[in-house]
Amino acid sequence: MLHDETESCSYFRKGRKYGYIMSRMLNNGTKPWLWSECSKHYVTEFLESSKAKCLHKAPASNYISSEITELLPGENFEADKQCELEFGSGFRLCPFKDQPTCAVLWCTSNYLYGCRSNLLPWADGTSCGRGKWCHHGECIPLDRQMMTPVVGGWGSWQPWTECSRTCGGGVKYTKRFCDTPVPRNGGAYCTGSSVQYLSCNTQSCGNDVPDFREVQCSEFDGITKNLANLTNDVQWVPKYGLGRKEDLCKLYCRPKNSNAYYPLKEKVIDGTKCGMNSFDICVNGICRPGGCDNKLNSKVELDECGICGGDNSKCQEVTGNYNISRTGYHMVLRIPKGSSNIDVRQNANNDTNYLVLVDGETGEYVLNSKTMIAPQQKDVISGGVIINYSGSSAAVERITTPKNHKLTKDLVLWILSIGEARPPDITYRYIISEESAPRYGWSLYGNKWSKCNSICNGTQYMNPVCVELATNSEQSDSYCSEFDKKHRTQKRDCNVHCQLRWTDVSRGPCSVNCGEGLRTVNHQCMKIDTTKENYDHYYEVVDHKHCNHLRKPPDHEPCQGLCESTRWEYTSWSECSVTCGGGTQRRSAKCVDDSSHVMDDSHCFKSEKVTEQVCNVRKCPVWESREWTPCSVTCGRGFRTKPYFCHVDGKVLDPSACDSRQRHIEKEDCFERPCAGWSVGGWSECSATCGDGISNRKVICRNLDDNQPIQETFCAGILKPNDTKFCKITDCTQTLPYQRRFDNDIMTNSITSYDRGFRWITGAWSPCSKSCGGGISSRMVVCRNEFGEEHEKFCPLNVVPVNRIDCNTHQCPHWEYGGWSECDAKTCVKMRQVNCRNSTGSFVTNNQCDNKTRPPEVTPCKPSQCHSYVHYNNDPYKWSVGKWKPCSTMCGEGKKYRHLVCKNVQLQSVVVDNYCRHLPRPKTNVTCEKYMCSNYAWVTTAWSQCSAFCGEGVRNRSVTCHRVYQKGAVDHNPLSFDKSRSRDYCDWHQRPDDKEMCMGNQCNEVYVWRSEPWRECSHTCGKKGRTTRQVYCYNLKTHQKVEKRHCSRHAKPRRRAKCNQWRCLFRSCKEIQHRMKTRVNKDYLITIRNKPARVYCYKMDTNQPEEYITLHADGVNYAENYDKRLKNPHSCPYDGRRVENCDCLPIGPERSGRTIFWKVRLNITSLRIIGDDFTFSRQISGMRVPYGTAGDCYSAVEGCAQARFSIDLAGTSFRLAGHVRWQSIGKYASVRTVTTERRVDGLCGGYCGNCVPEPGIGLHVEIT
Repeated sequence: MLHDETESCSYFRKGRKYGYIMSRMLNNGTKPWLWSECSKHYVTEFLESSKAKCLHKAPASNYISSEITELLPGENFEADKQCELEFGSGFRLCPFKDQPTCAVLWCTSNYLYGCRSNLLPWADGTSCGRGKWCHHGECIPLDRQMMTPVVGGWGSWQPWTECSRTCGGGVKYTKRFCDTPVPRNGGAYCTGSSVQYLSCNTQSCGNDVPDFREVQCSEFDGITKNLANLTNDVQWVPKYGLGRKEDLCKLYCRPKNSNAYYPLKEKVIDGTKCGMNSFDICVNGICRPGGCDNKLNSKVELDECGICGGDNSKCQEVTGNYNISRTGYHMVLRIPKGSSNIDVRQNANNDTNYLVLVDGETGEYVLNSKTMIAPQQKDVISGGVIINYSGSSAAVERITTPKNHKLTKDLVLWILSIGEARPPDITYRYIISEESAPRYGWSLYGNKWSKCNSICNGTQYMNPVCVELATNSEQSDSYCSEFDKKHRTQKRDCNVHCQLRWTDVSRGPCSVNCGEGLRTVNHQCMKIDTTKENYDHYYEVVDHKHCNHLRKPPDHEPCQGLCESTRWEYTSWSECSVTCGGGTQRRSAKCVDDSSHVMDDSHCFKSEKVTEQVCNVRKCPVWESREWTPCSVTCGRGFRTKPYFCHVDGKVLDPSACDSRQRHIEKEDCFERPCAGWSVGGWSECSATCGDGISNRKVICRNLDDNQPIQETFCAGILKPNDTKFCKITDCTQTLPYQRRFDNDIMTNSITSYDRGFRWITGAWSPCSKSCGGGISSRMVVCRNEFGEEHEKFCPLNVVPVNRIDCNTHQCPHWEYGGWSECDAKTCVKMRQVNCRNSTGSFVTNNQCDNKTRPPEVTPCKPSQCHSYVHYNNDPYKWSVGKWKPCSTMCGEGKKYRHLVCKNVQLQSVVVDNYCRHLPRPKTNVTCEKYMCSNYAWVTTAWSQCSAFCGEGVRNRSVTCHRVYQKGAVDHNPLSFDKSRSRDYCDWHQRPDDKEMCMGNQCNEVYVWRSEPWRECSHTCGKKGRTTRQVYCYNLKTHQKVEKRHCSRHAKPRRRAKCNQWRCLFRSCKEIQHRMKTRVNKDYLITIRNKPARVYCYKMDTNQPEEYITLHADGVNYAENYDKRLKNPHSCPYDGRRVENCDCLPIGPERSGRTIFWKVRLNITSLRIIGDDFTFSRQISGMRVPYGTAGDCYSAVEGCAQARFSIDLAGTSFRLAGHVRWQSIGKYASVRTVTTERRVDGLCGGYCGNCVPEPGIGLHVEIT
């Protein structure tokens, strides 16, 4: 027991502080029969703990006699005896001490030595006079009635405390005390529990909420607890995996990056889980049973896929193996978030393969790494679970997770193979729910290796494809992670049977007859078969391109003229013997002397004679067939062909490059499916003789060739005629016992009208969304009656007309191109043919292919391929310009410069500028514009013409301030600017000049250039923006326009200029996804109808992103169908105001509801809000109610509507267009709206009625 004065008792010291049983010091005020609040607390703690279990066992025998228990201590032991018991034999009550009787026991053994006392009172029951005894330190009359035992009774339960946690299963408790009455005089204490615990806030915490025990440890961050080797920046993290049960609910923490752990608190906060992967709950320092629903004493468990209370019906088991042998570090698989019961095994067999786990979100190592392997068993925490690892030294290397506990993040399994490793033997298994299971993944689909990238010693790749895991059907790569693709790609060596090398095949004559010169060396690319002995003799000449990756020997080498008086003189080379495939050229030679007299061949060196060389070694083009074309008809019997194309090594050439005599034409019959159509029969008789009825007819899909019925799938895409219609022969007459006063059924709260005449109305089909490659055509389908009222529930849902069909499903034409030609020596370019071919294999006009994807037909050659053929037209000098340097400013108008030098192009050397003065001098600086500004920028137009015909004048330009958006996009609408507030937008002190002095022509000139004002820029943004003006030659004497030849050509002003050169905003979320290569859902700035607007891009990880308007958090955006109806619907009480406790009947949740919106879908083409998109809405009650609508069945009295809606676009880039109106639907319906600049509040309803935005206009918005 703790003394009352210790620090641990400080919390309980209220009011009286000392003098209780556990006081550290005794004094006159000590009350030895009272426990302090601190003592009561710790005794109760002990009794409720497992340590007090021994007290629950009743004793077998009672060794205390009733004589002792029925008498008070002072009756059994008189005062002198009490002195002996306290101080020893011979001590007696001190007769001299002047103290109140019973208050303090003073004793003595010898009167000479004085009296002693422990400052304790006399024992209760000690006689203190005739008919008196001591009681609690006082002498009172003896009365045995007051000592009658009083049995204790429980008081009432106190209010529940606050919940100990906000989520994840907290605990609250209530207490009661044994004080009604308090037990006295040995009366029995109350039996039963004094405290009750109850679970609260049992909803799960989000994955971003830190572990509750982690939060408690972090409260000690920076506190060293005077422990050795800890610094003041210590960070504490939980210690899990303690063995003893009594330690589970103590707060054990360890310093981060250390394995040493310490108890920082005796008890964790109530509601803390007993372990990392345990649902048992700590309550008052004791681990109590709990379930996965975060409730005390619950028996609800996780099923195998981690669903609380699940029955395994939604679980999927994923298994597989991996045994690819590759040295290094390679990915095996990604284990997705939500997986449970993970079991990965690697049968080691003394190999050098090791399992590695990586965090799927951060890329950090979780278990093992490239440089460190754990040989022994260990536990690591990641993804919200404790992962057990067997250690690399185990016979079976194994990774497991606790039973049924789910990962909170992806984990990626890798394999590290060292040296000449054996193939790993990995098997894996995990369980995942259908909702969490990934739909798409990478697969080595069909095990198709790519073509070898070299004819010798090349590499092949097997690239994975994205597939839908359920069907194994191929999907777009955008559905799968690009990170995983890179590591799934496999490669292998190919064509290892040979090698390539450059070989000398011939040498030309020396360029000089005497002394040092040069001669050409002709090389060929040789393919050598290394599988043969003496393989240098087994070679094949191949195209030069196959050796391009090898360093080619020089084409020239030094030679030494023999200084002989004779030499060989050659004729020109003959034509090559073949056009491709390797031929020969020949020439004749004769021996001549210095005077070119013919000599006998014996006078010249025979080794220098070269009369034959190899030529045209490139491969010959060949015909190769393609896949069969689609059938010539989409139904019935047709034909298909197998087109052939001319190519060399996969490069498509013009057909004329191949031998037309070897071309094949293949053709065969084909039958796709029968041609089908809908066949209709006659209408049946009406089902009712009076009133509304139904008439039916048969609608059958038939083969149009033989008129036989076939499956309806053959008629898919063809609009099916209706097989049911309403009919009425005559009105029914009926005598009612009462007068029907209303058109609606009052007793059912139904909005169903007794008026008939509703039917499905269809609009015209829209043009196909694509001209080829599969598009969509749609039309409007509405349920409408003769009064123009629309409501889907009044038309039969089994006969809804088709509103969407596929169209133009044929394949789009595509570009085909041939190989590059040889480099043209004059133009230094090479060319190829590019043609457009349709799905049948026929060439079509180029405008049928997408011009944006057209491959180039011309490309420049490398300078080394053509510089020796450049002709200089007898002028070796020209200006040479460098690259433009960056613009001098990042915001607004600046200058950019480039270097200019005069060059001798023959010698490739720089000379002084005077050599080029006769040539037009290129510009070395130009005006440039950059708009990478923070918020605002000055924008200038081109300068106007000088105001003076001659001499000094003035020219002007427009300077306006504009808003700058992200990445340099500029709003082309200028801002109004107040000079007196010069820093509101643009900085006035940095404003460019809008006026400057200029010089006109010489005043003695007759002919001068004049210009009109600049026209409006052709584009509002982008690099294509151009403006033009009219420029003409003007006679100053006659004041007339004259021919341009009269004016100086060099003085002619510019007729064209760049304008609006800032960056364009993207026009849709789809364009942002494609151009910015992003898949992040968030707010972006786009341009809609040439105006900037901020929208939220959603589904950016799919092929069809969608645009939404993010509504301001403080805005009010909701729609409702009111959930009450007056018992007397023909009244309007409370002056039409809404009163919640009205005399009303409730309307069920299937016909009433309230929906709150925080984002609404926007059609950026029509600029209309799509009100029935509920992606970003919250249902407060009942059914979903579309945005901008409301309805009720409250009252039939006009002006008594109660349903409300609110549209608040404040804080967005939009406002409702001024022509938006609401239309009431229903006989008694009414609508009233209040409109401000950005907000509309509506009050709608009737008996039973609603209001919707006027059809044809909808919720049309404008950009502010």
